[in-house]
Amino acid sequence: MSGYDDRNPKDFCDMPVRVTVDYINHDRDRYEKIAMSDTERLFLDCDSGEIEYTCVDNVFERRTTHKVTDVHSALVLMEMFYTCVIQFLKFEKEKLDRNEFSKTYRIDAEMRDGSRMTYTGSYNRDGLPDRWGEILYFVENTLFAEREQNMFDRRVYGIPAGAHNGNYIYCGVRFEGGSRVYHYIADRDVYSVGDIVMVPVGSYGHISEAEIVSVEYFGEKDVPWPIELTKHIICCQEDWDDDSDFDDDLCL
Repeated sequence: MSGYDDRNPKDFCDMPVRVTVDYINHDRDRYEKIAMSDTERLFLDCDSGEIEYTCVDNVFERRTTHKVTDVHSALVLMEMFYTCVIQFLKFEKEKLDRNEFSKTYRIDAEMRDGSRMTYTGSYNRDGLPDRWGEILYFVENTLFAEREQNMFDRRVYGIPAGAHNGNYIYCGVRFEGGSRVYHYIADRDVYSVGDIVMVPVGSYGHISEAEIVSVEYFGEKDVPWPIELTKHIICCQEDWDDDSDFDDDLCL
């Protein structure tokens, strides 16, 4: 579910004056099994300096809005966005052509000459521009301090389309007091070298802390260890106490 118009960026005389980014979460509630479609919108107007973020929770019928008017910040953000758009247009369509994604986005940009550009795609690392994280970091620090929404959560937009295109993330870990490196599969692309993670150990699934010493990406045919025999990382150590949704099957 991706695409963009075929016009060359040289056809546009200047950077956008207004941009709207819509994020849609099509996930289903895992307990009630009812369809959900939460939406988040980021609006930027370079002329007025308006930067506005709105989140609509359709389950609890709740709306949250953050808004500031800052011409300088809006201009800086629009310049970043323009660079991001140029990079994005260099991607091949085949790379962006994904289907059946639960989280999608749409970007509408209005140029100063009146022309418009529209992009749609999957809201993950493969379907977004390379500098997307930089843009969201700037917006986040301009509008509010805490990362509360999915649009700004790297655990959402930073995840590759691994489950769909055959990519696997293998992390090498080392246990305290040991020198041997063991490999685990990461289900999310949120881990870095030096992170302390919780992993299952042994045939009985004992949970232990380990330090990540390497992070590598492999296609299904290139994995260093058999996928079906490799255990999965549970979470970061700092998230362990708050992880009430832990699935015991991960330890088997």
